[in-house]
Amino acid sequence: MSRILYPVPHGSIPGALRLFVLLAALTILPARATLAQQVIQLDLDHSSFAFDSESSLVEMYLAFEAASLTFEADSLGFRAILPVDLSIARASDAVLEGTPVDPVWSDSLDLQFVLADTSGVRQGQQFVHQVRATVPPGEYEVVVNVPEDPSIGRLSLSLRREIVVPDYSDTRTVGLSDVTLASEVRRARDRDEAFYKSGLVVRPNANQLFGVGLPHVYYYTEAYNLAVLSPAETAYTVLAYLSEVNLPQPLPDYQRRSTRPLRSPDVLVGSFDVSTLPSGSYFLRIALLNSDNESLVERSRRFFVYNPDVERAPVVAVEAEFETSQYATMTEEQVE
Repeated sequence: MSRILYPVPHGSIPGALRLFVLLAALTILPARATLAQQVIQLDLDHSSFAFDSESSLVEMYLAFEAASLTFEADSLGFRAILPVDLSIARASDAVLEGTPVDPVWSDSLDLQFVLADTSGVRQGQQFVHQVRATVPPGEYEVVVNVPEDPSIGRLSLSLRREIVVPDYSDTRTVGLSDVTLASEVRRARDRDEAFYKSGLVVRPNANQLFGVGLPHVYYYTEAYNLAVLSPAETAYTVLAYLSEVNLPQPLPDYQRRSTRPLRSPDVLVGSFDVSTLPSGSYFLRIALLNSDNESLVERSRRFFVYNPDVERAPVVAVEAEFETSQYATMTEEQVE
């Protein structure tokens, strides 16, 4: 299937940000690539949602770094053509030993990336593509293959990611889909827009990197089966907050509560400004609460922040009983 992708200005992530999480940096390509060997730079992420009684919907997000593609001049400017094979197969530890693992879903893509001019390509600028598939709930492995092309010096690429697809068909309990981390969420102008979903445009951020160049962490998730709450319940509460990677409590000034009427499914979106957070690893956590402030279901997503000009506040020593402190439940490595 052939698709033409155009770059989006706000999708560019500074090169230093990619180095922060130890991703390989690639040299910007000239308008006509040489035959030097190069590997496609690809980030892969996914989210799953309710679909029907037998299957769940899986969205796979592929972000190709523009500087790692080979562009050639044509009538539209400069074009890069990239064949991509995608498949979803049962995870190896979920099948009997010696049993053939055939994909439950597969697709072959003929992606085409178009630029008006390659001189402005920056390290970290990405083309983002989304693919949807329906599969039964279970444990899987997503496999992405890009074949080699000796004529332009492109090396082959194989990327694998283990995923768990939940069963959303149980209508007896409140459910919550995976959380999609995005670089943009806005109202859609029409259904033909890229990344259209539930009347919105949700542009995924496949590498979960925010900070310089991407100061806002946007999120999208869906709540299910809220009708199972007590008849006395007329609303529920959504608690969304950010936390340090090793600490469960919300960061000061980074938590939001909102009361919403009962409807199912219910689309939940929001954002946090992380421009003043120090560089580091964080969690976005979302919990649905009933009228007694009891948690009904929770989801979390890890993400990274790179703000080199933001200094982390020094730790202030406070005398306290170790057994009642936050450090009592940490490993020695986490305490360090």
